[in-house]
Amino acid sequence: MARIKPGADAPSTQDSPVSVVFVRVVVRAPHARRCRAGYCFDATAVVVSVGPEALAQLEGDPLLCVERVDEAAI
Repeated sequence: MARIKPGADAPSTQDSPVSVVFVRVVVRAPHARRCRAGYCFDATAVVVSVGPEALAQLEGDPLLCVERVDEAAI
């Protein structure tokens, strides 16, 4: 049986750079709390850094107000 080195099948981060986006997220009224993409949000604005998949989930939720934030402004 052949042995495979740990991490041999893992993609290299140098080959596939992940773009990170900072977003400001607030739950739209009248909802008190909303959880999406591994985060929980409420009426208090929160700035989080997310990858492309999480960004699509957040922007696709009509109960969340998602605003992209310039990294230099943080």
